[in-house]
Amino acid sequence: MIGSDGVIYIGSGDGNLFAINPDGNLRWKCAVGQKPSSSPSIGSDGTIYVDSDGDSDLYAVTPVGALKWKFKADGPLTSSATIGPDDTIYVGVFQRSDEQTAKLCAIDPNGRLKWKFTAKKAYFTNPAIGADGVVYVYSEERCLYAVNPDGRLKWRSASVGSQTIGASATIGSDGTIFVGANALTANGAVKWKYDEHVSGTATIGADGTIYFECGDRADICAIGPPASAAQR
Repeated sequence: MIGSDGVIYIGSGDGNLFAINPDGNLRWKCAVGQKPSSSPSIGSDGTIYVDSDGDSDLYAVTPVGALKWKFKADGPLTSSATIGPDDTIYVGVFQRSDEQTAKLCAIDPNGRLKWKFTAKKAYFTNPAIGADGVVYVYSEERCLYAVNPDGRLKWRSASVGSQTIGASATIGSDGTIFVGANALTANGAVKWKYDEHVSGTATIGADGTIYFECGDRADICAIGPPASAAQR
């Protein structure tokens, strides 16, 4: 993750979060458990959030490299932290049990749990947040969950296809939600699907083109913006 001042934040297998100046010199390092396993995220006040693969903790580190707090989850974190407009931190948590359970946890900026949303036999990827604060999270059930800012389920989509794996949701400028090569409305209805084996998260260009990785061929695919009715 790169901060607005150009500082680069990266987790290391030695259990540290490193802050590196744009010229390549070390600014600071902070111990954050056994091994950070996801990309760091940065809050509006410059706090850096990163998880540890092994102790199920989310760490909050100040911009000068001091540990601010750590949040103990009840299972391994399955996503990077996503920061909401009110600085709420959202992470996915996986609980190993007879009924493998996925949880979307909302944590306040002081490291306290606000709420958790639970789904059975699921595994959540990185959350995405809409302009209205609704949190969208894709699960290994191959469906998308929309969760209201208070933790209540808004809707659960039908399957978005067996060809999408490991994807996180991406939200377009018009509110369209992309999961792999699938486009959904803000109400969960499918706008269109592209029949391609996708691994990873879609990225949207400035002109509306959608880019994603085609898992079978290790290609990068691009889908142009939908044509207008006059062009169809």
